[in-house]
Amino acid sequence: MTRPQPSAPAGLEQLVERRSTAEQVARTLRDLILRGDYGPGSTIEETQFADAFAVSRNTMREAIRQLARSGILVRAPHHRAVVATLTSDDVHDIFHVRRLLELDAVHRAPKAGQVELGQFRLALEELRAASDSDDWPRIVE
Repeated sequence: MTRPQPSAPAGLEQLVERRSTAEQVARTLRDLILRGDYGPGSTIEETQFADAFAVSRNTMREAIRQLARSGILVRAPHHRAVVATLTSDDVHDIFHVRRLLELDAVHRAPKAGQVELGQFRLALEELRAASDSDDWPRIVE
């Protein structure tokens, strides 16, 4: 008599983080930029960085595209990209959006339950710890 095989529990796919190689390269390069290893105006040359990451030029090109879409890099001729420079208008826009989000959070706080307030406190502590250690990739997350 064979025993019935138990079925796998539902929701396991949520435990697996699926990222393409290009996404992993883009995230790593983004973190290097946010850490200050490559400042505004620094050139990111596709072939050199593909070699450094040990990935194909197509993978590197896709990572550069992703970072260009997010505004971290600006595409340049001859298979290059440049780390974006923030203008005073950019900084103004960032703080304007931040202000709107923070005001909305303040207005919603009285309606939040204990779980939401606990999550907020945890996020705030993580932000403080990242700020205290100048961990810009974590701050941006």
